[in-house]
Amino acid sequence: MLAVNCARTCIVQNVYPSPPFGSRATWIAVLWIAVLRYWRRAIRLVRWQIEDLESGRVPSTHNQNISRWLLAAAALSCGFQLVWFGSRCIHQIDIDGIDYIGIARHLRSHQFYSAINDFRSPLLSWMIAAGSFFDGDLVRVGKALNIGSYLLCGVLLYFFAKSLWHSELAASLAVIWFSLSRGLSVVAVGMVTPDFLFAALTLAYFIVLLQCLRTDEKRWWGLLGGVHALAFLAKAFALPWLG
Repeated sequence: MLAVNCARTCIVQNVYPSPPFGSRATWIAVLWIAVLRYWRRAIRLVRWQIEDLESGRVPSTHNQNISRWLLAAAALSCGFQLVWFGSRCIHQIDIDGIDYIGIARHLRSHQFYSAINDFRSPLLSWMIAAGSFFDGDLVRVGKALNIGSYLLCGVLLYFFAKSLWHSELAASLAVIWFSLSRGLSVVAVGMVTPDFLFAALTLAYFIVLLQCLRTDEKRWWGLLGGVHALAFLAKAFALPWLG
């Protein structure tokens, strides 16, 4: 009986060999456990830093070093994903991008009446048309603006979180989680869309709004109206949503 069991085990191992370093599900589970552990630790550090700020104590150098490491990791993550996905879909374009680039081409050719579109918001097309003076490839200009808007969102997210929570660590955590959303980097290199431009203007809107509420100065309120107008030109629904 023992010989039969040994033979059966050998047959199963030969037919269904196990991975050399464990199954994929096991490694994914271990990775998620590690991420959750570090996430809990980071939340605890953020809470301690907020308590330090509320009590008037200076934040520790250790937390500041962690913030810098998180920002460096976010920059590497964004850069790696942009290069990785860019090597595969940088020459692709979506139907929305075709429309925006077509409007920009009409503007570049001084066909202003043909550039009027009752569905597409004009700001991105205006920026592509302006960028065509430096590069005649409108698709490349549109991709550059899309990637630039994506990176600008990460920068503005940091300043918004820092202004809201008064914590560099909380802002760094927001940026690292933003950089790990690989679907965003795919859209940044594979499409030409005003979504990132609108998101950047929305973040700028709330950064200025915080200054308006804290200082109540007319110059900040005027700047808020200007950012709101630009957001409307990027996406029409910004008018009722941010108003």
